[in-house]
Amino acid sequence: MDVKTLIDTATKVCSQTQAQLAAEMGKSPARISDWRKGHWKPDASEIAFLADKAGLPVIPTVIELQAEMNPRYASIWKKAVSELRQNQG
Repeated sequence: MDVKTLIDTATKVCSQTQAQLAAEMGKSPARISDWRKGHWKPDASEIAFLADKAGLPVIPTVIELQAEMNPRYASIWKKAVSELRQNQG
């Protein structure tokens, strides 16, 4: 999944326009458009919000997109998931 697909899924699931989604997030519609085009990257909290709106599992979606957007830190995100799983068991 990529950011564009996540935004499109969130707007579709919630029957919202990008402008409505942006307003709910306290962002400008231009910022959402920039995310879709890859000009800016949403942070982990913004990805979590979008994942929740899209009805997707929040933590796995954040990890997947963070790892995709910042491959340099992908191993850290995967380690964090592993630690969470160990602590839940």
